[in-house]
This record gives sequence, C-alpha cells and structure tokens, in this order.
Amino acid sequence: MKGKILLYSTMLLLFVGLIAISTSQALTP
Repeated sequence: MKGKILLYSTMLLLFVGLIAISTSQALTP
C-alpha cells in the first residue's frame, strides 16, 4: 500500500514538472 502511494506521488511530481517545463518554454520567446 505504501509503495503504491509512493508511486502515485512520484508520477504526480513528474507530471507537474513536465507541465511547468512546457509552460515555461511556451512563455519564453
């Protein structure tokens, strides 16, 4: 159960990081 929570939190963090990178690249001319 704990491993599944860790997996989900890691995937969520990766997803948020990917969105942040794409938005920062979109804002950069």
